[in-house]
Amino acid sequence: MAGDTVDIVQICESCGTEIGALSVKKENMMLSSKEELPCPQCKIATTVVREVAGRQDSIQHEAGTFPKPPM
Repeated sequence: MAGDTVDIVQICESCGTEIGALSVKKENMMLSSKEELPCPQCKIATTVVREVAGRQDSIQHEAGTFPKPPM
């Protein structure tokens, strides 16, 4: 089924640059990894952080919907 996959973004642990992306089945999803990939920004092989694609945008959108504190 088409809805059974999740898009994962690979981000450089050092500088936060997006290194790559992949699509995996939900039951095979693993966000923790010790994989090292070459970072185009750092110019070295570095450990990657895996995040679900769109997670940061979703967090920012939700934070924007919170009520403003009274002054």
